[in-house]
Amino acid sequence: LMETLIIYLSKHGTAQKASRLIQKFLSPDNNVTTINLSHDNVPELSNYDRIIIGTSVYVGKGRRSFAKFCTNEYINLFAHKDLGLFLCGLEEDYQKQQKELESVFSERLLRHAKAKAFVGGEIIISKLNCLERLTVRTILKITTDVSTLDENIIEEFVRKMEK
Repeated sequence: LMETLIIYLSKHGTAQKASRLIQKFLSPDNNVTTINLSHDNVPELSNYDRIIIGTSVYVGKGRRSFAKFCTNEYINLFAHKDLGLFLCGLEEDYQKQQKELESVFSERLLRHAKAKAFVGGEIIISKLNCLERLTVRTILKITTDVSTLDENIIEEFVRKMEK
């Protein structure tokens, strides 16, 4: 069995949904553990063969707590694992997606990753607070639920991870 750990940080559930899709596409010979950094403790990483890390970007930026997680004492452990990186967001332009990946994940992690993907994102208006709703309406001009999560990209990401 391949011991696989999926670590994500999800504020409104999109990264969690993406990690569930990743889990769905992984071959059955994976024993998968998923951890939400918002409320779960990170287990002993040396117990895993493969680590997949992901989060969402908000207006082109990742969350500070996630950046901290990716650069602290764990970074040396990641170097010895099959590593996958995924990012959720609504940006449609490929170049800008790559810039967002680079702003969230360190150059070292990006270089080491076996697979990296910008998997699309979503906005569910009912999950937003007042300020977020206002921001989404004024900056992104979004007034209804939007989902661009792309299962094909996620499946391709998993295929690269399992090569």
